Amino acid sequence: MKTEHERIEWRSTEYEKLVDLRDRLFRRPFDLSYSAEELDGELNDIALATRIDEQPIGFLSLRRVDDSVVQLRQMVIEPEFQGQGFGSDLVEFAEQVAKSEGYTRIVLDAREESLEFYNKNGYLPMGEKFFYKTVMHQKMYKDICG
Repeated sequence: MKTEHERIEWRSTEYEKLVDLRDRLFRRPFDLSYSAEELDGELNDIALATRIDEQPIGFLSLRRVDDSVVQLRQMVIEPEFQGQGFGSDLVEFAEQVAKSEGYTRIVLDAREESLEFYNKNGYLPMGEKFFYKTVMHQKMYKDICG
């Protein structure tokens, strides 16, 4: 089984497949879907994918907050591949990409059920928990300088 991580182009065929994955796992369970405006807002994001044997199984994006901070967004791994290290590998790859782009901190809004995953990967909570799209979230961060 060959695993690869790479940057993908916005609105490419692979990007669209991963929008479908995100929609299936993040939106449909709540009778929601991605709007054209939301997807257009991802134009300047850094889109990253994980593939196994050339099939995309994971996605996340990095969005600039300011010159030193980037937000990790929309992380998803196909359910049958969760719990096998692919998510941690993708986060590590994203951290390397963020560093190479000159960022020193990553922030994210973690769903409550993902807190343990992000803690395990070195992310720390900040602020109070909050609801977003009917799901409890926690703001988290990780300094990646050095």
